[in-house]
Amino acid sequence: MTRESIPTAGPNTGAKQAQEAEGPVYAWQDGDRTQRVQLVNNLVLQPSAANAADDVVVSQWVANSIVERREGHTTINTQPVFRSQSGSLMTLPGGVLLRLDPDWDAARVAKFFAEHGIARSNVTEASWSPNAYVIATDPGFPSLELANELAGKEGVLSSSPNWQRTATTR
Repeated sequence: MTRESIPTAGPNTGAKQAQEAEGPVYAWQDGDRTQRVQLVNNLVLQPSAANAADDVVVSQWVANSIVERREGHTTINTQPVFRSQSGSLMTLPGGVLLRLDPDWDAARVAKFFAEHGIARSNVTEASWSPNAYVIATDPGFPSLELANELAGKEGVLSSSPNWQRTATTR
C-alpha cells in the first residue's frame, strides 16, 4: 500500500485538516485500468438513524450519512469513506460487480464460483453484460478485498467493488 496523495477538488479547508484526513491509498482493477481512492480518516459512514445532535453531517442519503469522525464512532457501527481522484466521496455498501468471459457456459461459470469459494446464493446475475454478476459481500473492505482477489483470474474481464458516490454539483 502506498502513501501517495490524491488531490481533492474544491476549496482548501486548511493544511492540518487535510493532513488529518489523508489515509492510505487503495487500488482496484476496473477492466484494464487501475483505479485509486484514498481513505478519508476523519469521515465515516453511519446509518442516518444513528445521527446524533453533535454529528457534523457532510452528506446524507436516505438510509446513511457521511459524518465527521468523533470519539463515539467505532468500526462496529460505521464504514470507511474514501475520496476519488476527482474529489467525490465514495463508500462501499457491499457487493462486487463481476464480468466473466462471455463464451463461458453455465457449467464453467458455476465451476469458477466453486473454485473461489463463492456460494451461488451470494451471486445474482446482472443484465448489463453477458456473464455479468453481482456478488453479495458485507459492506466496507470485504467488497474491495474480494474484487481485488478475483481481478486477473482466468476468465475475469472485470471485477470491481460496488461503489456508492456522493453527487457533486458542477
